[in-house]
Amino acid sequence: MNLTLYGGEFQPAWFDVSRLDEKSGSTQDWSGVEVAARRIADLASQEIASGVPAHRIVLAGFGQGGALALSAALVSSVRLGGVLAMSAWYPRTTAAMSTLVNSQRGDRS
Repeated sequence: MNLTLYGGEFQPAWFDVSRLDEKSGSTQDWSGVEVAARRIADLASQEIASGVPAHRIVLAGFGQGGALALSAALVSSVRLGGVLAMSAWYPRTTAAMSTLVNSQRGDRS
C-alpha cells in the first residue's frame, strides 16, 4: 500500500496513515481501518464456526497490526479471549473510542 505518511511510498500496511499526531484525532483512513478490522473479525467468526471456542481466540499485533487488533476486537460480534496490542494506538479519537466501547458494552455484558 502507498502510505501518505511516507510521501506515497509503498509500505506493507493494513490501512493508510497520514501522520502520527495524538492531538490531531483520527489521522488514518478510517474506512480502510474498518474494512481491515471487519476482515479480521470475520476470520475470527469463521474459526468459531469451525469449532474453536471464542474464548480461545486472541487478536494480537505490533504497531499498525496492534491498532488493527484493537479495532477488530471492538467490531467483533462475539466476546473473544483477548487482545494484545504492542507499540500500538487506537486509530480513532478518544471520544470516538469511548462512544464505541460504551455502545459495545451493552451488547456484550
